[in-house]
Amino acid sequence: MELGSQIRRYRSERGMSQDDLAGRIFVSRQTISNWENDRTYPDVQNLLLLSNLFDVTIDQLIKGDLDTMKQALDKDVRSMKILNMILYGLAAVIFIVDGLVLYGVAIAKREWPWLLSLMGLFALLVLLGLIGGIEENIKRRNDIRTYREIKAFLAGEKVERSDRGRLPSLRKRLLLLLLVIVVCAVAGYALAALLW
Repeated sequence: MELGSQIRRYRSERGMSQDDLAGRIFVSRQTISNWENDRTYPDVQNLLLLSNLFDVTIDQLIKGDLDTMKQALDKDVRSMKILNMILYGLAAVIFIVDGLVLYGVAIAKREWPWLLSLMGLFALLVLLGLIGGIEENIKRRNDIRTYREIKAFLAGEKVERSDRGRLPSLRKRLLLLLLVIVVCAVAGYALAALLW
């Protein structure tokens, strides 16, 4: 990314130290150092403050970084979609196999195998936790929300900074997971009934 070198260049041209710049935009000197060394990326508010302070447009400030950010965002969105497909696929497999095994054992023993039911549920919860943790690491590592905010701002769209936009997505995912669970359970039991 080029933003770090741009910040360093504009700061040096104005004869400012990292401490001076940090004081002017209300961040720590370490934050400025992290930006200049491309370890972290300023959010939209700080980009606005930097562009005003350096008297340049945001386009001039970030130069070629927008394409790099778009590629990083697109890659991470693809990764999260793949992880979601894996999650739902494995959930379907777990419920179908669990349904077949449970139905077979229930017919053979004439009682419901609660231990096997709990083991299937536990396997699904472990899978959910694993995939969810990987997704959160991708989000945290690449600060996807910040990239989206920058893209929206530069496209002239309203920058939404509240967390309300995340709730429908979570609700939608939970409903989809519930639907997958019900469909797979019914499919597993129906398949077991046909085989036995």
